[in-house]
Amino acid sequence: MNVPKLTSTSAKSMDCLGISKLQALFRGKTTRKGEYKRAKEGATVLCPFLASPPSVLDAVLKLTDKKLNSDSLFYDLGCGDGQILIGVAKMTNARCVGIDISEILCATARRRAREAGVEDRVNVRVGDLAELSLDDEEPTALFAFLVPSCLMVLSKSIFRRLKTGTFLILYKFPLPTEDGWTPITEMIVDDAVKAGAQASVFLYIV
Repeated sequence: MNVPKLTSTSAKSMDCLGISKLQALFRGKTTRKGEYKRAKEGATVLCPFLASPPSVLDAVLKLTDKKLNSDSLFYDLGCGDGQILIGVAKMTNARCVGIDISEILCATARRRAREAGVEDRVNVRVGDLAELSLDDEEPTALFAFLVPSCLMVLSKSIFRRLKTGTFLILYKFPLPTEDGWTPITEMIVDDAVKAGAQASVFLYIV
């Protein structure tokens, strides 16, 4: 399939198109490296599914500095098969909410939460991130492993409406500095794409 490049015109219309209908074409595919590479270069394949390495969960727990507990609300945007949600729920007892556009991946995440015995702490919802509103929620921490074209849109919408003090944790790609985002710190972890390579987990505090 030929994937078009993201132009400045198409970028401006992203909110109308949804982030994105093309998302559904790639979530849960077995082979994703080609789509991931094009997305990284700016194509409109916004959220290919790639599982985060175990070191990412370790970084999330360290960066939140033991601030997550049974009174906390943790979000994972593009939660995939739920491994980060389940890990956070098991280690901190926080209430965890995952959003993903793939019904298949959401079903997998729910099954894995049941198997891990944390289904009462993990809520997985099917949804398009472009249509997501957190206005009625106050997450303690929010995690995302999303490509730059998706972060470019969310940095101006959902992330700006998070309450002051919210932990915003991003794997692999940082938020655009031109939007005024500067990470507090970053941790080096394993790369999800290439074995033996390294990537970063970025911490922002809203």
